[in-house]
Amino acid sequence: MTRDWTPESLIEHFTLSASELEMIGVNDPHNQLGKALLLKWFPLEGRFPEDPTELPEVVIDYVAHQLRLSGAVLESPKRLSAEADRFL
Repeated sequence: MTRDWTPESLIEHFTLSASELEMIGVNDPHNQLGKALLLKWFPLEGRFPEDPTELPEVVIDYVAHQLRLSGAVLESPKRLSAEADRFL
């Protein structure tokens, strides 16, 4: 995905609704962030990311902020891949 993510486009595509926040639930921080990112990515792209580096840092930080987390909780890109595998 190569886009210039403006504040408006981040809000439009990556703002978590109350029901999405409820579905994400209370987990380890990296699980919460991974689930949230996959939840918002799939409708936009029609697929899960093939590689965790596809997710722009600005998107990770925006979603993490909504969860009151740091984007750094995704310490390993493999964590996001493991979350995607659990959805499949």
